[in-house]
Amino acid sequence: MEEEGVDRVEGNERVGFGGDVGEFRIGGEMVKEIGVKKVKVVSKNGRKVWSLWDLGLEVRERVGIEVRFKSEKEK
Repeated sequence: MEEEGVDRVEGNERVGFGGDVGEFRIGGEMVKEIGVKKVKVVSKNGRKVWSLWDLGLEVRERVGIEVRFKSEKEK
């Protein structure tokens, strides 16, 4: 699907998974357990920020990620 330019969320939906199987909740619970109160999130998905806020973590910044797939000619 990468060759077709399909992103991860759409790819997950095509094969029957939820659009966003990469949850931040477990990781959020782990960092909260060790005393972290503020985080910087590296994701283009705003829903992950909400899941961390719901846990009581302060999201100081969200940095988006841009993924560029190489064509067969570039490989």
